[in-house]
Amino acid sequence: MPDKKSKDYVSGETKSNFNDRKKFQPYQEPQFNQLFTDGTLPVEANRYRLIWSRHCPWANRLAIAIDLLGLDDVISKGVVDPLRPAGVVGDWFFTLDDNDEDPVLHTKSLSESYLKADPNYTLRTTVPALVDVKTGKVVNNNYNTLIDEFSIAWKQYQSETAPDLYPEELREDIDALNKIIYTDVNTAVNEAGLARSQVDYEKYYNRVFNRLDWLEERLSKQRYLFGSTITDTDIRLYVTLARFDVVFYQKYYVNKKTAS
Repeated sequence: MPDKKSKDYVSGETKSNFNDRKKFQPYQEPQFNQLFTDGTLPVEANRYRLIWSRHCPWANRLAIAIDLLGLDDVISKGVVDPLRPAGVVGDWFFTLDDNDEDPVLHTKSLSESYLKADPNYTLRTTVPALVDVKTGKVVNNNYNTLIDEFSIAWKQYQSETAPDLYPEELREDIDALNKIIYTDVNTAVNEAGLARSQVDYEKYYNRVFNRLDWLEERLSKQRYLFGSTITDTDIRLYVTLARFDVVFYQKYYVNKKTAS
């Protein structure tokens, strides 16, 4: 029933306003994409907070990158509860924190930061979301650009031992392989699980395992996808592989082989 309204959620002054909308859609384009690299966003310590969920591979990749780069002292992280109130499908809540409130943003739900950025926002709230602590507004929720933004623009705050996740000499090759992994691994596992016909299921099933065989051959000769040092691409692949056996193999029936 795609047009059924979801349940109202009220907690204190927080009310979920994502009810007059269609229910969950498989994909939604990121709606906020302000950048550091073009000077739109100032690079400032303790100015931003990454809101993420541990269950989500798209959000998990950003949390990993922040830690690898040593930016966890200057970009804080807040975690939403992966379990939402019954019937609420368009929002995320800070029910893992004391008083059900994010301790930095002092909000009950992620939608509050989306609505501060755009009072007319009616789409789903998604993680990851980078929030400007000063304004409380979401400034970027694009999981495809943020790792590279942190890698390039935040070098002054990175640790001395931080890897270069997006080295200039490899950027064209990284971008190309990222697109392949996005299509054939990151999203193909979901497409197989959401398939509504045997033909579609087999198409994505085969796409996943053909690409994994190709990647395994590449990694049999080197530790990382681009040699001896980790890059953005390794993180993008890892977050899917880490969930493969416990989620995709069992729940989505992408079960030709396990990842372990």
